[in-house]
Amino acid sequence: MRNPDPLSLDGKSFAMTQSSNSRVDPQDMSRFNYSETDGVVWGDFVGGVVQTGQAESVIVVTPSGLRLDERFIGPDGKQHTSVCEQRLNR
Repeated sequence: MRNPDPLSLDGKSFAMTQSSNSRVDPQDMSRFNYSETDGVVWGDFVGGVVQTGQAESVIVVTPSGLRLDERFIGPDGKQHTSVCEQRLNR
């Protein structure tokens, strides 16, 4: 039986704590849910200013969580870019 990779994002959920594109409401933070198989990561998010969506991101692991440089489609139907910080939900 393989031990799970401690760096894997599979099954982990993060809350956005900062964003370069929008104000983060501590009462309604976007939640990011990730899956990972063989090094390929995908996810979805809900909450905050975007009710639901998918993002194409470059993910950097930081001491406090994750930093994403991302592109996403906003509620206005247009593509947006953002840099956001996320912390692991416990």
